[in-house]
Amino acid sequence: MIIIGANSFIGKYLYEYFSQKEKVIGTYFSKPEENLIQFDITNPEISSLGDLTNERYCIICSAIGRIDDCKKEEEKSRKINVEGTKKLIEQLFSKNIIPIFFSSSYVFSGDNKNPDEKDERNPRTVYGKQKKEIEDFLINSKKKFLILRLSKVYGLKKGDNSLLTGMIEQISRNDKNKYAENQIMTPVYVEDIVRVLDLAIEKNLTGIYNVSGEEQFSWYDLAKIISDEFKLKNKIEACSINDFNFLEKPRPLNTGLNPDKIITEIGINFLTIEEAINKLKEIYK
Repeated sequence: MIIIGANSFIGKYLYEYFSQKEKVIGTYFSKPEENLIQFDITNPEISSLGDLTNERYCIICSAIGRIDDCKKEEEKSRKINVEGTKKLIEQLFSKNIIPIFFSSSYVFSGDNKNPDEKDERNPRTVYGKQKKEIEDFLINSKKKFLILRLSKVYGLKKGDNSLLTGMIEQISRNDKNKYAENQIMTPVYVEDIVRVLDLAIEKNLTGIYNVSGEEQFSWYDLAKIISDEFKLKNKIEACSINDFNFLEKPRPLNTGLNPDKIITEIGINFLTIEEAINKLKEIYK
C-alpha cells in the first residue's frame, strides 16, 4: 500500500494502522518524518517510491485542505489539489494501482438535506470545486477508483486541535466564544475512517461513498454540549457562519452527508458524539 501524505492528520492514522498489517510506503511533502519518503505532489513521479509491482492501492491524503487557503493561494492550491493529483492518478492507472481519494461534502451546495452519493454536486468554494474536478476526473477515467467523501473529521487526542478537542481548549481559554448555529455537519471520528477504508479494501469496494457520522449538529450545538459536559464557565454565543471573516461567502449551510450506502455495504457503526465525549472525559480528567 502507498499513502501519499502519510504525515497529514488522516494520513498518520492510516499509516499507523496499515503498517501493522502490511508493508506501507508513506510519503511527506515538506516536513520530513522518519520512515517516510519525500514526494513532491506538484510534480509527482511514483517511480521514485521504488518497486511498485505488487502495490494494489494508493491512498491520496496530500492536499491543501483549509478552505480559505485554497481561495487565498488559488494558483498554489490548484497545483497541488488538482494538477499534481491528476498527474499522480494517471501514473497510478498506468501501473494498475487503484487510487483512493478523500473528497468532501463541500462538493455540494449545502442548500438541501444531507446529500447522498447520487445528488447533484454544485460547489460554492474553490476548495469544493477542486474536489469536484478530481471526482470528475476519476469518474470519467472509466477505471477502478474509490472516493470517500467526508464531512467534518475529528480526533480524540489532546492537543490535536480537531473539532471537539479544539472546542474544549478554545472555550477554556477565551471568555467569550462564538459558534455558528446555522451551519450543520455530520462529524466523523478519524479512526472510523480508517475502519471504513480497511473494510472497503477487504470487500473490494470501488466507486463513491459518503463517510460521515449519522448524527447532525451545528457548531453551536457541539459547543454547548462541550461546555455543559466539561462544566466550562466561559460564555458561548450563537451566531451565523457568515458572521466570520471568511474570504468566500456565503458558506454552505449544510455540510453534512448521508452515509447510508457505506453503512449498508460494510455494516459499520460510527462513533456517536456521546461516546466521543465519554472518551474525552477520560483523557481530560
